[in-house]
Amino acid sequence: MSQCIKELSLDDRPREKLMQQGAAGLSNSELLAILIRTGTQKRSALRIAEELTASSGLYQNIACVHSVAELAKVKGLGPAKAATILAALELGKRIAAAGSQVKLKIESPQKGAEILLPRLRYEQHEKFLVLLLDSKNQVIRM
Repeated sequence: MSQCIKELSLDDRPREKLMQQGAAGLSNSELLAILIRTGTQKRSALRIAEELTASSGLYQNIACVHSVAELAKVKGLGPAKAATILAALELGKRIAAAGSQVKLKIESPQKGAEILLPRLRYEQHEKFLVLLLDSKNQVIRM
């Protein structure tokens, strides 16, 4: 049986570790465990998160998931936890895309691709996005 998070020392618990060290001090699985919140009788939230980030890693196992139903198939994740994880991923994508739009001037197709890449990186199907530019070729909106 997997060790319960409550059985870990305070320094090893993801939420407490985040409060002491900040989010940058946590591994992907620890950050994910905070979103998952609770585990099952047999697996802690941290163990579920470790399994989700193992082998192919966070990006292939989670970032490419596009539906609650798909993520909820993982043992220990129901629709509510899956929705929380997908919401966090979407916020991350939007923040990454928005940060790159601040008064950027599009001087080449490559520069336009750099702006769109954070938003489209994990899409599995073709998407069509439009960058709206002002008369100085600065991004107004995506």
